[in-house]
Amino acid sequence: ITSNRALLVKLQPSQQIKEIKTPHQFVMRSQTPERAQKFNDKIQSQGRSSIFYAWHGSGLFNWHSILRMGLKNYSNTKFMSAGAAYGSGIYTAEASSTSLGYCTRGAGGMTWKGSRFGQNICCMALCEIVGPKSKWDKSNGIYVISDEECVATRYF
Repeated sequence: ITSNRALLVKLQPSQQIKEIKTPHQFVMRSQTPERAQKFNDKIQSQGRSSIFYAWHGSGLFNWHSILRMGLKNYSNTKFMSAGAAYGSGIYTAEASSTSLGYCTRGAGGMTWKGSRFGQNICCMALCEIVGPKSKWDKSNGIYVISDEECVATRYF
């Protein structure tokens, strides 16, 4: 527990994304200080205008690691949890509905039977990404970021 540097702050109703039909929305910071510095260095070198946002969905079983270390490129390793149809990298999407398909909720995934959120829980993050966007674009609003230092989780 002491190694978890994640910070989650619940968004007030006026700050929430209304299209997401849940009151459980949070600002999330989950990078190590070293990784945060590398992300900021990427912004400095590419410029703030290269930043864009996209969704990342992952099974509940992956979120402990994501909260501790941020998103990692586990493509082609024993830790990979989905395919790599567009190559190696961290998969994100413009449409939350695309990322929702990777959340593996309910009977098909891990659940907490006593959770106050219910048993059909899933988690997604809205990520800040250093582009340019065209560098990571794989078509149809899908972005595969091979350089994990270019991705920071921002909303959960």
